[in-house]
Amino acid sequence: MLKEGLEIKDYTLKEFLGKGGFGDVWKARKSTDLFENEFEFAIKFFRPEYARGINIERIKKEIEIWKRVSGASNIISVLDADRFENYIYIVSEYANGGTLEEWINANGGKAASPEQAVQIIMEILNGLENMHSRNFIHRDLKPANILIKKMFFA
Repeated sequence: MLKEGLEIKDYTLKEFLGKGGFGDVWKARKSTDLFENEFEFAIKFFRPEYARGINIERIKKEIEIWKRVSGASNIISVLDADRFENYIYIVSEYANGGTLEEWINANGGKAASPEQAVQIIMEILNGLENMHSRNFIHRDLKPANILIKKMFFA
């Protein structure tokens, strides 16, 4: 059972972030000999009831696609993937700004200015352009799936 403080390899679960259709996402930290609790990550765990029914080749394909787009500007990078007990998990960068949906809701449903709206759209388009240049099409683009790595338009 996943819970705060649980250690998985070098990662320690710190905070439950949310759940999706197939799994749960946790914020985790990784300590090293040089830095204690310095590095934050997001870990997506496929829930066991779904992981058993999911073809492992399908999960591997998702990870390979994610690796292919990782490292590009405005795209969250996948860093690790493995199994823990009955879970399959994927480790990625942690987006400390939450989702665009959360930001929109917190800001009265709109940007503060037309310039800010254009900046937000340009950042999203830059990420999409990077995906498309790697022959990947995002098929579920919506504010809830757009993660904010930094508050560039705060």
